[in-house]
Amino acid sequence: MLCVSSTAKHDIWNPRLLFSAQTVKIEATAHTSTPEGSLEVPIVCESLRTKVLQACEHFWGAWLGDAAVLADDSPQQRSEAAATLPFRCQGAFTAIWGTAGSSFLNYGQKFFLLAPLLAKALADGFLAYGVQMFWSGFSWRLGTRVWVDKLAAYLGAEDVEFSRRPLGALLRSGGVWKMEGSRPLSSGACSAGRFKGHGNFWTWVSNFFGSLTGAAPRTYILVNYGETKLKGSFLWNYETSSMAEVCLFNNARPSVVVVDLQNNCGSVVDDFFSRLQSVAGVWKDDVDLGLDCASKGTGCLKVKQMEACNQCGVWTFRPLSQTDFNIL
Repeated sequence: MLCVSSTAKHDIWNPRLLFSAQTVKIEATAHTSTPEGSLEVPIVCESLRTKVLQACEHFWGAWLGDAAVLADDSPQQRSEAAATLPFRCQGAFTAIWGTAGSSFLNYGQKFFLLAPLLAKALADGFLAYGVQMFWSGFSWRLGTRVWVDKLAAYLGAEDVEFSRRPLGALLRSGGVWKMEGSRPLSSGACSAGRFKGHGNFWTWVSNFFGSLTGAAPRTYILVNYGETKLKGSFLWNYETSSMAEVCLFNNARPSVVVVDLQNNCGSVVDDFFSRLQSVAGVWKDDVDLGLDCASKGTGCLKVKQMEACNQCGVWTFRPLSQTDFNIL
């Protein structure tokens, strides 16, 4: 049976809760009168919405074929549950698109829409991430975004757009990103439009992504912005919160490496660590932060004008060497 625990603050989510007879009845009543296409999104974002809803319906439709998913494995309950999928996926999308990252969003809605976007097959790890990668300042249009994929592959890491997870495949399938064959040219018109709903969507995707690492995440952060742009970036303003969710766990043991290509691991990296520590401090009543959660490490390793900054008291990665950067 599918069973996922996000953090110590979240319940164990499994399809028996998501598809209980009571839940299905409530959802059917709530959404039957709401047309599937009632949420207005900019026309350049229609492809993203359509593909996300298709992924959601396909994922949960496949899980409904598992006899262990439904407490009452009757044809009637299975049929009723399947019939509610379009409404439930649409409802979750509407909530995520319309809810700012600083607001409350029901975890069940996040899980219902976003698990289908980030899950691999069970045999391949499902929602588990061995090593995660966050980044800022890289662009398909400028030809630098490919560095993220190269370094991620070299380090055995995955970012939220990893091509072998459903979201990454969806973005590259045409209609969302601008593509030339299999090569991305840009993140597409929806991203370029900087629409509020699109920003909300990616804030919650990042939040869910950051919650999937468990109590001992291993994280690389790639920085290709100078101080001014970095401090105004999505990474700075939103993804620090995603990374800090590790502190919801007891005895959190994060290991974070910043790979800085612009600032010589200077004061802005210190400021980033301070911000991460500050955001993590929201949970200080739940865990003992100590040196294990966003405390400044031993400094920088000088590598060909690019630095790798050690972060947190627990160091689980070998230091990066000049050879490591030859792939860029």
